[in-house]
Amino acid sequence: MAKGLEILKGEIIGKKFFGGDAPGYLDIMVRWIAYWLHFSQQAGGYNWMKNFLQVDIINNNLPPFEVMMSTYKIYRELSLSFLKVEEE
Repeated sequence: MAKGLEILKGEIIGKKFFGGDAPGYLDIMVRWIAYWLHFSQQAGGYNWMKNFLQVDIINNNLPPFEVMMSTYKIYRELSLSFLKVEEE
């Protein structure tokens, strides 16, 4: 996954969105990756997520931040608990 994200990062350098100034097909296809990364890497410094969320049709159709954050925390805790079991 990290390699794939590096490829995507390379494609957006110098652009507001993958397609240029407006979100396109690829922006929409990777939205969930970026949206989840928004929670796990809030301080990542990627402007793409900020630009993506400023588009009304996108921003108005995503779940509220607080709902996603609480869901993310549950998944994170479950993941960490599975890692602890595997270590034992």
